[in-house]
Amino acid sequence: MTEADRPSFVAALRSVFETYSKPLPTQPVAELWWRTLTPFPPEAIADAFQVHIDASGYAPVPSEIRALCIQSRKHLTEAHAAQLTYNPQQNAEQVEKNLAALRAVVEPIRTKPGVEWAFKLLDRGTSASGHRLTPEVLRVAADSILSAAGRQLIDSIRDDELRRRYRAIYRTLEQQRRTVP
Repeated sequence: MTEADRPSFVAALRSVFETYSKPLPTQPVAELWWRTLTPFPPEAIADAFQVHIDASGYAPVPSEIRALCIQSRKHLTEAHAAQLTYNPQQNAEQVEKNLAALRAVVEPIRTKPGVEWAFKLLDRGTSASGHRLTPEVLRVAADSILSAAGRQLIDSIRDDELRRRYRAIYRTLEQQRRTVP
């Protein structure tokens, strides 16, 4: 609600309390009602008042109406979800632009720690954000690289330069493990 909705809100609140033969709440209490329900549109508040009147024999409190507004928003979301479907008449360029933005956001989420991640991490020498690698990260990466999966990854690489760098990383880690008691 906005400040422009305040008079109609007070009138609706008065009407609800009159339904229960109760006086309008005092100014501080009415202000509490206003602050509690301001995030919701007037239509949602009116619906919540009606639901409360239909289901209850006592005057409402702000938290009950707020809960009903939240509940009704969930119902609205479910009702309108079917409308959020693909529209083939969309501008193809805009669709591709949106998909590219989504892919950029999702890409870091799809990257899971594993052998390839470990090799890339040690090959780069820093985290993706440029920070120094912690001892724990180095240990996990080394364990992953020195596993059978690490050797298999090296053997599966077709790029000679990349395979050479990954083998060097593997040998270095192998030597470090032998020298550490």
